[in-house]
Amino acid sequence: MGISENIELLESQINRLKTEYEQYFLRLIKREPVLLRQGVEKLIAQCSNQQIQNTAVKFRFDTLTARYNSYKNYWTRILKAIEDGTYQKDLFKMNLAATGGIPTVSEATGTPQVTKVIDSDEKMKGLYENYIDARKRCNERVDGIAYEKLKAVLLQHTKEIKEQYKCKNVNYKVSVKDGKAKIVIVPVKEKKC
Repeated sequence: MGISENIELLESQINRLKTEYEQYFLRLIKREPVLLRQGVEKLIAQCSNQQIQNTAVKFRFDTLTARYNSYKNYWTRILKAIEDGTYQKDLFKMNLAATGGIPTVSEATGTPQVTKVIDSDEKMKGLYENYIDARKRCNERVDGIAYEKLKAVLLQHTKEIKEQYKCKNVNYKVSVKDGKAKIVIVPVKEKKC
């Protein structure tokens, strides 16, 4: 097989490996694609040992190698985060299960958030913790945000929203917009019979 064919094969293998790692991180496949990764590394080593005369082919190989190394660093970081228990998608799922929230996506950032119906002090504390976490992720100050003060403000705004929209229930959503965390109060429409 010539160098051009090896580079074609390398590109398809890298794309396949990327897809399999994405599936692994989403827990769609149970095992890390180690054999495919070893095959890609073997193919890169094999191509590296050959003399490439054509500049375009050499550039393509170098580009593919750089892309693979970038993916490899990314995958290593995620695997370490999973090992340490700090992987954001896992944390979101655990937080979701613990709080009984409903997943939504922030319109501004596309990041997952948790929407909750506040009907107990425990859930209000969960909302407070989510808000504080969101502020920390946005590098906003969290000192001076007391739970009781935030709860009083939320209950006051909730009362105003219920009067304004003539509704009995509201949902609370922690969202991030323009790099700032905020709590949004969404009125729940009453179902008419």
